[in-house]
Amino acid sequence: MAAFLNHSEGEGATSFVNNNMLALFIGGFVAVAIAYAIAFRQSKVRLRLDRASIIGVAIAGAITVAGVIWYVTFRAAFLEHAHLTAAALLIIAIGIVVLINSFTAKLQRYRRSYAAIAGFMVIAAVGVGFVWLRDREWAYVVLWIEILEIIPFAVFWTAQTLEHWNVGVDPAAPNG
Repeated sequence: MAAFLNHSEGEGATSFVNNNMLALFIGGFVAVAIAYAIAFRQSKVRLRLDRASIIGVAIAGAITVAGVIWYVTFRAAFLEHAHLTAAALLIIAIGIVVLINSFTAKLQRYRRSYAAIAGFMVIAAVGVGFVWLRDREWAYVVLWIEILEIIPFAVFWTAQTLEHWNVGVDPAAPNG
């Protein structure tokens, strides 16, 4: 940890990013391969994914390939903007899940709660974006967007846990 603190800027930070990206690429490939092998072995037949799962895997794959291309081709831009880009994509994905649940939850109180959480997430993102547009040198934009988005995510996760605590997830529900 001390090495990171002493090299958090400049060339030292670049070596940490390079190491982490290599680990991410290798680890991600291995994790997908193991998951596929386990699922294939358990099913004893070829995996059959529904349309939503195929779309999800395709989007994740496209984002990963784009990230690798960005990292390899435009390293300086990657080092400067990758964290904010990754945070934004993750927040958007979480927001979509919350929004979907605001329409599909069985009980009205959960649909309302999820809609309110999605609304807060949008307002927080717009608010932080507005401040950032007024001050492009604001050093804490990523920190604030992450704080203001992880809190409603935690509330969503808690609400969804309560919603499914005694009944579980409906097996007839779509996987997407």
